[in-house]
Amino acid sequence: MTTPTETTPSPRFSDLERSLTVAGSAPRLIWYGPEGERVELSGAVLLNWAAKTANLLVEECDVEPGTAIRLALPVHWRTMALALGGWQAGALLHTGTDDDAVTVHVDVAPAAAGSVRAEYDVVVALGTLDLAYPGELPADTLDYAAIVRAFGDGFAGEPATDRLRLCRDGRPVELHRSRRGAAEPGRTRALDPSLDLADALLTAVDAWLDGVAVLITDDAERITDAVLASERAVRVS
Repeated sequence: MTTPTETTPSPRFSDLERSLTVAGSAPRLIWYGPEGERVELSGAVLLNWAAKTANLLVEECDVEPGTAIRLALPVHWRTMALALGGWQAGALLHTGTDDDAVTVHVDVAPAAAGSVRAEYDVVVALGTLDLAYPGELPADTLDYAAIVRAFGDGFAGEPATDRLRLCRDGRPVELHRSRRGAAEPGRTRALDPSLDLADALLTAVDAWLDGVAVLITDDAERITDAVLASERAVRVS
């Protein structure tokens, strides 16, 4: 990812919340998946998922401002919801690989038998129709897809006041705004699938604060010229 030539201070969750609230029913996150599915979340729906996730993290994992959460996940619409929920609860998000201790580990599969990844272990099913993890889970592992919908639509905790915090491979990532894609205002930003999760989050935050949607996928071949035209999207990397 290139170094931004124009930066502003790292935003707070309240900045994202304000922008997504203004979006209302307009799309802000679009996912093209491996089974040909297209998932669209409006600004209001994305905030709803963030709040449910934040409530889950606070109530089930004792997350509070400064709690470290590792997102061992690919770029996916549920990953974005988890990141937003973590930030809404004031968490420090870790991506990539590092040896730093975290309170919550979020993964696509349970830990190997006998191993402990964190005080709280959360598993996320990524299939479009998955309402629960499609396999056996240890008794002390939380099934995100199975329980998240039961939590409140509005965040019940104290609003986070710190700026958004993110680490990649154990090193802090500056969430300064890069204004990436701002040369084409109003256009959905189609993220390069080769971006790692940290860079995808940086680019998504930029887009949401600029009042536009983000299009994500796990395969660049799905983002055809026809898709770009129908989504009024521009490629960003």
